Amino acid sequence: MSLRTDIDSAKMSFLEATTSVSVVTLVRINKFDGMHKGFAIGSVVYTDMTNIVVLINASAYNEDKDYVALDVGDGKLLKAEKIVTNGNSILRCLSFRSASNFKGITFSEATVERGQVIFTPAKAWDDIPPSLYPGSVIHPKCTSIENFVRGPVSVVNRYDNHFAVSCPVSGPMLALGLSSNLQSITGAPVFNMSGEAVGLIELCSEGSYDIKFARNSTSVINQLQALFDDEDWMGEQSIVPSRAV
Repeated sequence: MSLRTDIDSAKMSFLEATTSVSVVTLVRINKFDGMHKGFAIGSVVYTDMTNIVVLINASAYNEDKDYVALDVGDGKLLKAEKIVTNGNSILRCLSFRSASNFKGITFSEATVERGQVIFTPAKAWDDIPPSLYPGSVIHPKCTSIENFVRGPVSVVNRYDNHFAVSCPVSGPMLALGLSSNLQSITGAPVFNMSGEAVGLIELCSEGSYDIKFARNSTSVINQLQALFDDEDWMGEQSIVPSRAV
């Protein structure tokens, strides 16, 4: 039996209901001709009555040629009011004006273990309906990973900030071979069985689309705090990443 069918359907329904309000679809749009170039996955890290702040990986889109808009359904797209970057971070935060029913993601700083069951919305094709796809941790600490940052590809030295998972990528094989589609997976959250994010997908293996490398939540939170410290986001309001107790 598949991993998905082995898991109680009620548990799957709970996980999807718990996590879906914290995951958003962002449309990649060419700055020059307005053409849609695909989508990206973002995580909600802050909400109030009128604002939503979304976390995205910088390599999920080409910052020089594209911008991303929040898909709120019914064909409506919202352009970011503000984008905050940090030269030392692979992460970006985008602020949107939206009253939709989103909820901030909860991060777990617990160390992942080999064989631990995880879930991720790892779809790489527009025609695939949104869903969680189950997998497992295959290495809790990577020995090597290449991280896409501005400029040439550089090697990450702090290997303990990443872990490897095996999880299917949804989409036809011809589509999966396109780099623009694999970009869609970058930044997707990795959830544990409690619906808490244990990391964010940062790279797919070139040898197997099922193998992905994720930055762990502790590192994500540290980078988020650096972003928030650099900017006066909401006047006197403070944005603090939600941690699992």
